[in-house]
Amino acid sequence: MNIIQIITGLIAAALGALAVVYTEWIVQNLGYNEWAEAKMSMWGGSRMLYKIIGVLVVLGGLLYAFDLLDKFIFGLGNAFFSSEGQ
Repeated sequence: MNIIQIITGLIAAALGALAVVYTEWIVQNLGYNEWAEAKMSMWGGSRMLYKIIGVLVVLGGLLYAFDLLDKFIFGLGNAFFSSEGQ
């Protein structure tokens, strides 16, 4: 694990957090997402989509910064595609 990886991951996490905080600014400048408005309008539509993307960027950035991204992905793969119990 090197310092560049840590800094890059923390910058990504900070950008994701800013996306969550400034969702209204993003909607005003990028506009509405038609798919999100059609499928998720009950929960906020485009705003909810931008917040979900921001949270995923925060999660991915922190996993990358602390060198846990590969363990997380392989752990998900093992959980869903495990051949045990057959």
